[in-house]
Amino acid sequence: GERDRRQAVRLGDGRVRDLPGDRVDAQREGRRAVGHEVDPEQLRGKERQHHAAVGAVAGDQVIDDLPTGNQRAREFADSIDETRLRKRIKNYVDLELIKFAIRKKNATEVVQLADAGELNYLQKSWSYTQAARLLLESDRDGALDLLEKATDQAERIDADDRDASFALIHVANQFLAIDHTRAWEVMNKTVKFANSAEGFTGDDISMPSGSMIVTKNGIRFIRLPDADFNFSRVLRALAQDDLFRSIELAKGFKYDATRAYATLAIARAVLESNSAFKK
Repeated sequence: GERDRRQAVRLGDGRVRDLPGDRVDAQREGRRAVGHEVDPEQLRGKERQHHAAVGAVAGDQVIDDLPTGNQRAREFADSIDETRLRKRIKNYVDLELIKFAIRKKNATEVVQLADAGELNYLQKSWSYTQAARLLLESDRDGALDLLEKATDQAERIDADDRDASFALIHVANQFLAIDHTRAWEVMNKTVKFANSAEGFTGDDISMPSGSMIVTKNGIRFIRLPDADFNFSRVLRALAQDDLFRSIELAKGFKYDATRAYATLAIARAVLESNSAFKK
């Protein structure tokens, strides 16, 4: 009956919600099939449906606790039993808490969350870079240290992954505000990584990879702000700093598309500079 097809999941706040009993059904079907051939894929499908249902409820509970930066969301994410689901939800929670700390302009909290969070290398690099941005005026040395940490995280990304180039671009953008020498050095590293990643073109459409989680109330995307990884912006700034050096840097890109976008960005910087001079 309907009651047999329901089972309960207890949330972190003590509430209980009913979920479809797919896991129960899968186990029941396995028992019924004793002595007969069982379709393993069908049983695995039942298990996947069950985890998706649990994830939908778990995701909603986590999201309910996030708008005010509530740390309880992380505690609840830690209580999820299924390993892959727990990691994905913790990643979402940690990144959202970091974004909330950035909006509060709390660099210390951003760093603490980045250090302890379930983040990938790109997300850690972005977080440290954002924390450095918050410290630029009040703590220059601290900002420089964080940008070095961000660079280190970016370089841990596989060389053939375009996210490495995006991460380094973001770091270089922040270095421009505090240390032009390091900005050039980081952009030289970007060229090397970009030459190993055919998927990196430098256009303003392709941005770092993201992921998503499915909740009962819809899909939540796990992404970083596209504007923070703008390739042409950092090249325009470098061109204004040293035009001929930026041209040589653009020539270093191996792939035609990347080299073309870099050259166009530098040309635009020249046009903007000439226009400003005429005024």
